[in-house]
Amino acid sequence: MRKRPLLLLLPFLFAAWTLCSGEETTPAPRTTPPRKHAKPVLKPSPTPTPIVVSKNLVKNGNFEQRRPDHPSPLYWQLCDGLTTFHEKYEGRGYLLRIDTTVPKEQARARWLVMKKLGVKAPPAPRKGKVKNRFDCIGAVDGVHYFSDPIPVKKGARYKFSIRHKSKTGPITSLFFPKIFVKGYGEVVKKRNIRQPDGSVKQETVTEVRQVFKWYLACRNPEGVWMKNEEWIPCPMPGNVDYVKICIYAYWPAQNYYFDDVEFYEGKDPPKNNGK
Repeated sequence: MRKRPLLLLLPFLFAAWTLCSGEETTPAPRTTPPRKHAKPVLKPSPTPTPIVVSKNLVKNGNFEQRRPDHPSPLYWQLCDGLTTFHEKYEGRGYLLRIDTTVPKEQARARWLVMKKLGVKAPPAPRKGKVKNRFDCIGAVDGVHYFSDPIPVKKGARYKFSIRHKSKTGPITSLFFPKIFVKGYGEVVKKRNIRQPDGSVKQETVTEVRQVFKWYLACRNPEGVWMKNEEWIPCPMPGNVDYVKICIYAYWPAQNYYFDDVEFYEGKDPPKNNGK
């Protein structure tokens, strides 16, 4: 029991002996010295810009063609007349306008009517008043607007561009319109179905699902038309059969304008092999 206090005093006794003997101690280095054969960090070379090899794959991307049976652009979804509008704009012809200030419940009810009745839906009701600034559809769901399907090729490169403008801006760094390229393909699933006699039967089901998504961020100053364009950073995955362009606007709640939607096929430039 008396040996433990002596063990605790040993470090102090050793330090006192070192001072009395006059010996100098060299502190150990705090960092590990660099290895002699460490390899330098290699930065990746910039990716060469692909080459456009097709015409615009978006039918009626400039919104100039109008359906004969409905006030909506050809080759796009029907405008509901409450949150989405196909209308003329001075100096630009027809374009798409999205209004995200509509009361959320009114917008959702209108969408259900459009989904059920389509071109036979009655005209949209007059826009109601919101209870507060967060009661609008732009503060919750936002507004989506889709193109018709666009066939794509496996492994091909694709470039997207669009012109857009906000009415009351500015678009903040956190909230801005997004233009999605959504890819769809067949997905095969196996399901176990229990039969009336208690046995289990396996069934193969093929479904079309969204299997790819990428978006273009559309930030712009107040009241200014801008063109945003960018190459999708990866080749088109092999499980994508077609894509749809989805124009999406939400917050700040206001009117958004879109025109000249373009989607091009491309390919990587030939390699020069260092020549």
